[in-house]
Amino acid sequence: ESKAAILAGPDPSSGLLAELARIDAYGPMAAYIVRALRTRGDTARQFIESYYEPTADLLDAMVAAGTVRPPRDPEAMMKYLVMESMGLFLVYSILHPEQTEGAQITRGLMAEVGVAMFDVMTHGLFTDSSLLDTYAASVPPAPTTSSDEEPES
Repeated sequence: ESKAAILAGPDPSSGLLAELARIDAYGPMAAYIVRALRTRGDTARQFIESYYEPTADLLDAMVAAGTVRPPRDPEAMMKYLVMESMGLFLVYSILHPEQTEGAQITRGLMAEVGVAMFDVMTHGLFTDSSLLDTYAASVPPAPTTSSDEEPES
C-alpha cells in the first residue's frame, strides 16, 4: 500500500500500525539510504533530490485529507522532511555501527526514537508560535536552486 493511501487515507493510525508491523520490509531501503548518503557528492545529492517530488505529493495529499496542517512554506517543509528522515538514518547508523543490516537499523531507530518522533510530529515542540513567528519575520525567503544550479557563495 502506498504512503499516501496510508497516511492520507480514512484511518491513518491503523495503516501506520500495519506498516510498522512489517518494518523489516523497509530494511533494504534503510541500508541503501545510509550507503547512498555516505558516498556524498553528486550521487548522494541526486538520491536525496529524488525524494523531493514524492514527498511533496505525499504532503499535499495529507494536507488535502486533513491529516496534517498546511505548512507556511510547502517546499521548505518538504525539503525539511526529506533531510530530517534521511538524517535520522545516517546519524543512527553512525551511533550504532554494529547494526549493519537495514532491518536492524529500521527496528533500532524506531525503538530508540519512534515515540519521540511521532510526539514532535503530532504535538510540536514549542508551546506557542512566538519563536516561529519571530524567526519567519526576521529572515528573507530562502532562494530556490535546482540541482543544475550552483549555490551562490
